[in-house]
Amino acid sequence: MQELVGQCRKCGKPVYCRDGFLDGVVHEDGALICFDCLGDKDDEKEQPTMAIQLKSTYLTIPVSDFERSAQWYGEHLGFQVTNRDPFYWELVNESGIRVLFQQNEHKLHSHFVYPDGALQSSYGFMVEDAEAAYAYFKERDVQVGPFFEYQGKSFSFYDPDGNFIEVWSVQK
Repeated sequence: MQELVGQCRKCGKPVYCRDGFLDGVVHEDGALICFDCLGDKDDEKEQPTMAIQLKSTYLTIPVSDFERSAQWYGEHLGFQVTNRDPFYWELVNESGIRVLFQQNEHKLHSHFVYPDGALQSSYGFMVEDAEAAYAYFKERDVQVGPFFEYQGKSFSFYDPDGNFIEVWSVQK
């Protein structure tokens, strides 16, 4: 699905939202800047400013069974449990990616659903080779969505609780 959002302030090129992904950024003054112009080193003032220095991130994933999910995420994505709490488990992989499993008694998911029923992952994991990751999951009968080649290569997979999570590798 493709929807015109507006024009790039610098070059006038149309900026689209494609399947939930914007072809640029929204500048702090509300102007759209396409990805081609965002890398323009001639105009440093166009780069968004950051007020808070972020150090890291974590993802909260709703799960129905801590043990089963920890085993699955460990086997397929290299996560290890670092903290077990009655309300959440914390896991980290060797890249330093941190996830929190939240006990899910309400059958919630971490993705969202468009009015037409299409799923959109709320987060994803960056990998070196999305094609190899796709083949890995398919060989192990992990349910995956279609493979895309748009601004890199990507696909989404389902974890044991039905969370729809993206895997992406950027173009080189």
